[in-house]
Amino acid sequence: MSTLGTVTRRSFLFGAIALTGGVAFGYYRYATPPENPLEKDLGAGEATFNPYLKISSDNRITIIAPRAEMGQGSYTTLAALLAEELDVTLDQVTIEHGPASAAYYNAAAMREGPCHSLTTG
Repeated sequence: MSTLGTVTRRSFLFGAIALTGGVAFGYYRYATPPENPLEKDLGAGEATFNPYLKISSDNRITIIAPRAEMGQGSYTTLAALLAEELDVTLDQVTIEHGPASAAYYNAAAMREGPCHSLTTG
């Protein structure tokens, strides 16, 4: 028959500090946003503020769409909304498909949907 050993105050404090440090580091890694994949491929005179938009010095605006257009008209709608909000013409706006990056991962889409109830039981 085994008995539990006594926990000393010092070992309890070291354990509590290690646990707190692990939680703090885990939250830091969770809360850190992924890097912007557009920053490394910017051309001369281009700027990006987030993973979804590039603006060049010749008044061209590029929307980065991480999802494919599948007949819903989302590319046209995105371009029209952006042109309206920025007060530019529609021919100044182009849309490109985004590169593979963690910045475009949508965890909420993976938790919802018709197959969610099948996987969670």
